[in-house]
Amino acid sequence: MVRKVFARRRIDVLAYEGAYAAEVYGLVDILGVADSVLRVQGIVDHRVFDTRIVSVRRRQVRLANGTVIDAAAPRSSPDVVVVPGFGLLDAGDVADWMTRLDDETAFLRRRNDAGVPLASICVGTFLLAEAGALDGRRATTSWLFAAELARRYPDIDVRATSMIVEDPPVLTAGAFSAGQDLALHLVRNFADEQTAHETASVTLVSENRASQAPYVDDDLKVVQHASLADDVRRYLRHHLAEPYDLNALAAIFHVSTRTLLRHFSEATGTSPQTYLQQARVRSARRLLQTSQLSVGEIAARVGYLDAATFRKHFLTFTGVTPLAFRRDAQAGRWRDRPWK
Repeated sequence: MVRKVFARRRIDVLAYEGAYAAEVYGLVDILGVADSVLRVQGIVDHRVFDTRIVSVRRRQVRLANGTVIDAAAPRSSPDVVVVPGFGLLDAGDVADWMTRLDDETAFLRRRNDAGVPLASICVGTFLLAEAGALDGRRATTSWLFAAELARRYPDIDVRATSMIVEDPPVLTAGAFSAGQDLALHLVRNFADEQTAHETASVTLVSENRASQAPYVDDDLKVVQHASLADDVRRYLRHHLAEPYDLNALAAIFHVSTRTLLRHFSEATGTSPQTYLQQARVRSARRLLQTSQLSVGEIAARVGYLDAATFRKHFLTFTGVTPLAFRRDAQAGRWRDRPWK
């Protein structure tokens, strides 16, 4: 029986101190079952899901439950790197975790810059966010910490109750058991729908859960109040094409221009105007990668009145011109690769 030719997929699962064991091994095991499903039917004679548990630090890693596991070195060009979640108990501890896991975020930043698709489970999304892989993208995480993700990283379009969010080349999954949904999603996209269905049947994993909403318990949520700088960044990101006017911006938030500039600088290290230029360039990068719009059309869409000014700012923030960036994207050096 031959349904289609399934290529081997190299999937690295990033293990690190404090990662949830179930999120590391659960995904690996479900993908292993998918391989067995294909083999027992004679559809393939090789592993389709070539999973490897990797670490960027030591070869032995202590997981959240105290289990010490062996991990391999990351591969140079996997088809996807999956980031499990960690034992986050309080939203106020995110900063400490990010400091503790700075080697992992640096690794993910390099992988993202190289165009390697990334995926996360639960609060593993915070590591992708810290690495800059989610800037300007849609993403989800554990519903319990979605507000903190949105507060800490206002450039992300957080879908708080989604189970899976796909914004190529990044995949994010919701809380804890959503790692199972992510595994089936990978089976569905790297193999086919029938294999995903058969794998779900064998493992008793629910198929196609779309939302975390039925599990949300408002009594467990901690309300996080966004800062003035967070609100300003979110406003600027949603009004990219509008002319920058500091007086008008201050009036919107009922503060003086001096107060706005001080708070924004203290929180971000830059000015609202510079932040707006950066946000425009990020948006332009995505349009250059994913659309057929001309450079002039993209310039107008993100708020520049002429292509020359757009080119100047794009070159300042990326080191290349818009045309060079698009050429590199078409050559595969910047490409947002689909999950196929």
